[in-house]
Amino acid sequence: MIRAPWKRYSATTYACPSGATLNSATLGILYAEYRSWDGYARFKWYTPSMAWGGWGEWGDLNYYGSNPQYCFDPAQTYYAHLEGFAANYSGNYLNWYFGPYDGGNPFGSGATRKPVAINRMEAAQLAANQLLDSISDVNGGAGATLHHGVADLASNELAIRAAIDGLSPSSWTPLAEALHDIGRYFTGFAGTTNPGNQESACTVNGQYEGLLTLHPEGAALSKDDDTVFHDVPLLASGVSGASPICHWCQKNFVVLLTDGKPYYDNNISADSGLRDYDGDCAGGGCESYDRKSDRDYGSYGSDYLDDVAQALYELDLRPDINDLDGESATNNVVTYTVGFAIDHPLLSDTASQSGGLYFTADNTDDLNQAFTDIAQDITAVPRFHPAPLKPAVFSSLRSSTRQIGRAICWLLTWLKTVRWRP
Repeated sequence: MIRAPWKRYSATTYACPSGATLNSATLGILYAEYRSWDGYARFKWYTPSMAWGGWGEWGDLNYYGSNPQYCFDPAQTYYAHLEGFAANYSGNYLNWYFGPYDGGNPFGSGATRKPVAINRMEAAQLAANQLLDSISDVNGGAGATLHHGVADLASNELAIRAAIDGLSPSSWTPLAEALHDIGRYFTGFAGTTNPGNQESACTVNGQYEGLLTLHPEGAALSKDDDTVFHDVPLLASGVSGASPICHWCQKNFVVLLTDGKPYYDNNISADSGLRDYDGDCAGGGCESYDRKSDRDYGSYGSDYLDDVAQALYELDLRPDINDLDGESATNNVVTYTVGFAIDHPLLSDTASQSGGLYFTADNTDDLNQAFTDIAQDITAVPRFHPAPLKPAVFSSLRSSTRQIGRAICWLLTWLKTVRWRP
């Protein structure tokens, strides 16, 4: 998640009243500099070969008098370091940012960014807190480094908000690795071994030890749980490593929000059965780490995210938890994805292959709407698991009884524990 200024601004084209246009093709990276006593922002840049480019002031602003005046092409994309980390910005955004709009430039004494701009981490935190405002009496958590375990929102809302507000960005984007660690969390790695279904409400239910059955391309493949999930997430102080899956009819989900492509994201073991789980590289043509030639990745990035997500959707992560008839149930995970200032086909594939939904967002309002739509989907009467993952042979009476039992369990859970707050 990038700590770079980001804010919704009008769709108006912010044209420059004067000055030459900087061409993004000749600009490697641009840096903003803020004058300490009044916050006036000018910029400097380097060429793609990192040779010195020069200083500049925006448009008809000329506080230094010795810098050339430039504008940005609204239709081009520029790589700029405005605060904290560098990110891609449209020329239209940079014209708005440096220009005399929404508070103007200078930004004020001691400013290190345009005052009305917020960074992407802050936007995500605002949207996540709004999500908490809109739902109640469901269980939620935060992490891949688990900052807060899955817990009842009604009694843990302040702690979960504090965990969200305490998040800080990093420059790596290990999406598949993070989701893999979340899978390990759902199976559990602390507490009582194989405790089974719980009759009362809970948010920690020990750990599963034994075989997990993968379904790559429809075939059954059994592997030890420690082989499939060979890594465990880091835990913040006070967070339990026990599984949050307590009941056979429980709906489990992950909301994955990212503003970056996979970066340093390939630590998925070849023995796990998760690499190319979806078989999209079975016919060849893929590069290392399952990467596709027509997609963009960061250094050591992989295309494993959709494989891990599909496996979590098709796996019974807690085989020790059976239904009311003592028959096996599929305790799986649905993954929702949100691309913040990025629209990557891997995110779309991840959601579609794991029963979730995919959203893109370019500003805080978009994020709020995406989270609202996700919350509505989560709190809706849940969908049954896809047919291929149910046991293959049942008598019609047994199958119907199990479906009715599952529906009643879902309905009671929904009526008693989920309330949508408009």
